[in-house]
Amino acid sequence: MDAFRYSLALIFLLVLPPMLMFWIVVHPFIHFWRRLGLRRTYGLLVGGMMLGVCVLFLIRKPLLAVDFGTSVPLMIAGTVCLAFSVLLRVMVGKRISTGQIVGVPEIAPETHPGELLTTGIYSRIRHPRYAQVLLGLAAGAFMANNLGSYVAAALWLPGLWIIVRLEERELCERFAEYEDYRRRVPAFFPGLKG
Repeated sequence: MDAFRYSLALIFLLVLPPMLMFWIVVHPFIHFWRRLGLRRTYGLLVGGMMLGVCVLFLIRKPLLAVDFGTSVPLMIAGTVCLAFSVLLRVMVGKRISTGQIVGVPEIAPETHPGELLTTGIYSRIRHPRYAQVLLGLAAGAFMANNLGSYVAAALWLPGLWIIVRLEERELCERFAEYEDYRRRVPAFFPGLKG
């Protein structure tokens, strides 16, 4: 496997599962994390993520053993997905801060109150950040073209569905106007309701 594709596959393997677990652990237990406080919460969660990275690194060889080789059509598809992912990231970055991306307003709403974003890209889709993630996952998996990368990316599909459901439940609790916004604006792709 060439160095670029191997490095990409390794990054996917080490980063994606711990990030997914971070959000799946945060959202269902948000009230617990709020009581624990921002510093302790991130200390525990980041520590858990680092432990996950270490374990995955130790078992990386069998997880990255199946390589499908370099594919020019998949590299092109990956580049197109990456371009759209970067475009969405720029559009999202105009509306939210890094603190908002990593969930600070959810964990500490009393000290970091958030607002319901309904302008810019958020007027067209409710979850542009997750649409960006999906495009980035496709880009990385296509470019790495390794079974481990496809599995790591595929784990995010049901994981993202769970995260969105849990996050929307929280948003309904925090913002009275969210239910109306949810009815008007599609989740991931303009023109597709639901």
